[in-house]
Amino acid sequence: MFEITVRLKNDWIDLTGVPDVELFKALSNWSSGEDDIIEIKGFSFKADEIVNIQISR
Repeated sequence: MFEITVRLKNDWIDLTGVPDVELFKALSNWSSGEDDIIEIKGFSFKADEIVNIQISR
């Protein structure tokens, strides 16, 4: 399980308890640009609004 901070253009959110498979899928989809919406722990983010994703253990 990971703790992450999703930094958006105008906001940010901390999420805890993110499973590794879900995190890796979200990172892959975001970095590839395949999906317009990135879902993590029940939250949906517009891919073009995400500035970075900081990961902690």
